[in-house]
Amino acid sequence: MPTQTKFLLDCARSRGSCFNTAAATIFSEDFLDKVQNHSWYSSAEIPERYHVFEVVRSAFKYHLSLIKTHYRQVVVAHMEDPEKAKKDYNARLQKSSQSSQKARLLKTRLKAMICHPQLTKHVPLVKYLGMQAVNSDESEDEKRRTINYPRVYPHWRSAQLAALMWTADAAGEADASTPLGRRKKPGTQLHICPHSSKFNDTAPAPVSLPRNCYDSEWLSKLTERARKELGAQDQDYDFLVMEGVGSGVGLST
Repeated sequence: MPTQTKFLLDCARSRGSCFNTAAATIFSEDFLDKVQNHSWYSSAEIPERYHVFEVVRSAFKYHLSLIKTHYRQVVVAHMEDPEKAKKDYNARLQKSSQSSQKARLLKTRLKAMICHPQLTKHVPLVKYLGMQAVNSDESEDEKRRTINYPRVYPHWRSAQLAALMWTADAAGEADASTPLGRRKKPGTQLHICPHSSKFNDTAPAPVSLPRNCYDSEWLSKLTERARKELGAQDQDYDFLVMEGVGSGVGLST
């Protein structure tokens, strides 16, 4: 069994094993002793509410679950089927890259909207939506070797909200364009993000948005219980009048 001086974990054992349960207890007791009686981590100023055995133990068990997940993905999976492990690893990298692309796209939109005299009123809504309204799919053209990010749209999003996002994209592209008399900084070019006919049916819909932020057809297909949980507001959101909904360009007031 693990001890304070010989602390071990067993990543191969199932959840709730006596070995790892004992390890969690030993770690939690030792951590609290060092913090409370030996002034360890005093510079970190850990709040008193975290000086609780169950809180420390729960945090340790959560971290252990992450360690075991990585162990299964890196060690166990490779021993069982190296080819499948490699494919799974590439799939995880692609998913991580997609999340990074969404975060960058959201940041670009917000930056452009804050400085835009007509779009700035929509900044609170886009901040609230966050990456839930940013859907993209990363794919690579094997012939031209160029990376595109076709837009994959959540089915819950209305045409008015989509038009707002596309207009923000146009404003972001204008901000990123090279000014006259200045050299373009490396790495500032935007990814190619063409429109597509793809929709994501599994994208979670944010709750409590104004009614016209949701697609009316998608909304009508929800069950009564789902509509109540969605909590769509009865009033419509005051979107700017946007033209060119299909292309994502054009703005009029």
